[in-house]
Amino acid sequence: MLHMMGPEGSKLAIVRDQPTQEEMDHGRAFGTWNTKIFKDCMIRAGTSEIQCYTGYICPKMHSSGRFEGYYTDKNCIFPSEYLISCIDSFRMWLEKHRPNVIVTVGALATRILTGQPNFEDIRGYIVPSCISDKHIFKVLPTFPPMRIFAEQHHMFTVTMDLKKALASSMYPDFAIVNKTLIPNATPDQFIEYCDWIVESTEHNEVRDKRYPHAEEVLTGVALDIENTIGNGCHITQFGIGHSGDYSMTINLLNGKTPALSEEDELRVWQAISRLAKSNAKFIAHNGVHDLCVTWLNNHILFTIDFDTMLAGQLLYAELLKSLKFLCSICLDVKPWKHISGEETYNPEDVANTKKLKEVLEKRLIARNLMSIFRREISQIPVASMMQLQGVRLDSNKRDFLLRINSKRIMKLKGLLDKEAIKACGSTINYNSPIQVSKLLYVDLKLPIQTKRRKSVKDKQKTTTDQEALIVLCQKTNSIVPKLMIKHRKASKALSTYLDISTSPKNTVHTSYNIGSTTERFKQKGTADSKSLGRWSSSESIILPYGSGNLQSIPPYARSMYITFNPEEDEMACGDYVQAEAVVVAYLSNDEPLIKSIERGKALRDALRNETSKRIIKIIKKKLREVDMHRTKAMELFSVTNEEVTSDQRYLGKQTRHATNYISGPRVLQAFAAKGEIYKEISYWKNLMRIDEIRSPAKYKWHQAIVDELSANKRVLTNSFERHRKFLGEWNEDLFKAGCAFKPQSTIGDLLNTGMVDLYNKHGSEVRILMQLHDGMYISYPKKDRVKWLNRLRECMTIPIIINGREVIIDVEMKVGPNWGNLEDVNY
Repeated sequence: MLHMMGPEGSKLAIVRDQPTQEEMDHGRAFGTWNTKIFKDCMIRAGTSEIQCYTGYICPKMHSSGRFEGYYTDKNCIFPSEYLISCIDSFRMWLEKHRPNVIVTVGALATRILTGQPNFEDIRGYIVPSCISDKHIFKVLPTFPPMRIFAEQHHMFTVTMDLKKALASSMYPDFAIVNKTLIPNATPDQFIEYCDWIVESTEHNEVRDKRYPHAEEVLTGVALDIENTIGNGCHITQFGIGHSGDYSMTINLLNGKTPALSEEDELRVWQAISRLAKSNAKFIAHNGVHDLCVTWLNNHILFTIDFDTMLAGQLLYAELLKSLKFLCSICLDVKPWKHISGEETYNPEDVANTKKLKEVLEKRLIARNLMSIFRREISQIPVASMMQLQGVRLDSNKRDFLLRINSKRIMKLKGLLDKEAIKACGSTINYNSPIQVSKLLYVDLKLPIQTKRRKSVKDKQKTTTDQEALIVLCQKTNSIVPKLMIKHRKASKALSTYLDISTSPKNTVHTSYNIGSTTERFKQKGTADSKSLGRWSSSESIILPYGSGNLQSIPPYARSMYITFNPEEDEMACGDYVQAEAVVVAYLSNDEPLIKSIERGKALRDALRNETSKRIIKIIKKKLREVDMHRTKAMELFSVTNEEVTSDQRYLGKQTRHATNYISGPRVLQAFAAKGEIYKEISYWKNLMRIDEIRSPAKYKWHQAIVDELSANKRVLTNSFERHRKFLGEWNEDLFKAGCAFKPQSTIGDLLNTGMVDLYNKHGSEVRILMQLHDGMYISYPKKDRVKWLNRLRECMTIPIIINGREVIIDVEMKVGPNWGNLEDVNY
């Protein structure tokens, strides 16, 4: 095969590492089934393999199939003679044909043309080649076909990369860069720049043009902070910039040593304080973090007007949200994130954040997303406050729970040891998969469980994971799998939820991620990839105390979370009643269920205003009759309302939840196992068949979601006009995500709207403690219970439109001394 093929004079070349065997037999690049997905990306970008050069660095596939085989050492430093000859031949081809842009598809091609060993550092960026002494070519690395095939959301990324390459191929030279970066500003330089921004925003016009790239009116000021990790998060650098081509950074710490004199540092912080109080519109990437750090260090409060990370989440929900990635698909700038530690790193962050804002803002407007974006920006102050405030923890209660749980672990271990000694004559390490596997499958002779394979050609691997233990509980009478599940659960409770550190003020902290936005990409199927709009929570790197994710604390560990003033205050929770199920009922036009929901709301309204104990008892009985989980259990198990057991109600709830989102019987099986209910997979399949017969509206809605995705180019819209484009492979996983999106994101937006309203109106009088997807927690003086419950209900009661109907989701109030002991209240 030849190195390259294509029309003479083409300005774009696409180069892969090596062909597959099928391509070698076929005789041309991108001519086989496994490269079709890349060809689709080319077509979407506006080109094709017949319009540009295509080929390989090495025209013959290595016998190992891996590019490492072309090197003589394992570190891939010394190329083989064959690779050297291939590079020489390719260099001569390049110097003869001189395309304007070369897209390198894969790690080997990228390394040879750019000299960069880490493909991920420069993917999506146009960088200079190093292969020829005679000419410097523009090179843009992108993902290879098999990477796209494995993770199909990368189709969008590759399409954007190819669009950039195609646009750049229209001219031979690199884009002209006219940046002014001031990496080590003196205190006087930085203070003068801050005051110039303050003056320019105060008059709403730039009267003094001493700084380059200043427009008539400043359209925003980007800021970026570098800080140490851990308690305190001391600020090492502070960068600001009024333009995508001008930024300035001042160093505040050199390692652990102050970079400035005490007097100069005070002057700098006073200038930053004046800047924060000015009319400037501040732009940040992850504004919650920057706001928290500046407040924690010096009680300086910035108002973030534009957050590029939140904008990226709205526009590209399934992609990475890092500044590096978003710049790679939106801007034509040089890569810089791999030079962390160099003096231009922070000013590049600042300048590129400002430049990225201009692009993302236009795209938000074009896709009619600015209103939902402004709603998310309004959540930054309350999310920041909650992270800094934290929640108080009762250390005595924690120690008590630790003792109880430790005794439980020892008791379960004792029971397991007895069974192990019976089976094999000795105890084992229950954290060792090898020893557990031997005990279960060799000594106890239980049915061997294997991991599910991606292909029948893959080797079967024995497993003792949670799913395997659940199956063994269903298929055998052995007590060992059940004991192991309980032992693992108790061990996890100890290590993750109970044995946690607290701050000197006995508080724990979490980082609330607005719209589930984090800079890391999470695999498909997780809550964040489906439920855009809902907050997630993770460990706070600013105040690293507690378990991290407060939204996942199980009920048994909640009683140690208390108010800040337990003697005088109490905790309350405003919780949307069966929120997601209600939204699904209206989305699917399930009329019987809607009538039941509306009757339940009317009964709860009557209950709130009732004082007679006799009538309260009657109303509560009627509420049990319209409880949607009990009615689902009645359908599934053919029993009356009075005959429904607690286990049946639990299964009714989990069946409704699983089938709402097209989950299979294994998901329902796992839900049931949490309630220590173990049945064969056929049992759960049968429950789902019954549900399909008894709830046809829901299954018609599933198909309606698929039809809507198809008709609207994979875009769905929730009740708050939040749009979401689904990028993955057109299969059941995508349909599941689509069905989850509307109800989950609607409830997320509903709750967050109410929480922002409460914070803006009453934030100085009440503590907002936590947010848990469909409920929020507050504390207030006990004597003011009625006032605060009324205010909480008022803020959370927001009409929404679903399928043309106005819907108000009811709010249930609970109060108590701590999170774990909240009870319904009638007020």
